[in-house]
Amino acid sequence: MGPRSPILTSMGFNEVIMTFVVVVLGGIGSIGGALAAGLGLGLFTAFFGAFVAPAYTTAAAFALLLALLVIRPAGLATK
Repeated sequence: MGPRSPILTSMGFNEVIMTFVVVVLGGIGSIGGALAAGLGLGLFTAFFGAFVAPAYTTAAAFALLLALLVIRPAGLATK
């Protein structure tokens, strides 16, 4: 990637943010929860981007994170 385009410190920022949302949604330390949250968040953002607007998928992911943390503060896959 480096020879074709400039290397910036902001490269991959959206992926890091989505990874944070997946880990918190799934429950920190839960591999199965992270897998389920990753699949669910991927489907959610794909459908949200198709039906509403692709520009708002990150904001919608954070809204989903906030809604789930209000309902279940420890994440999906915690006891």
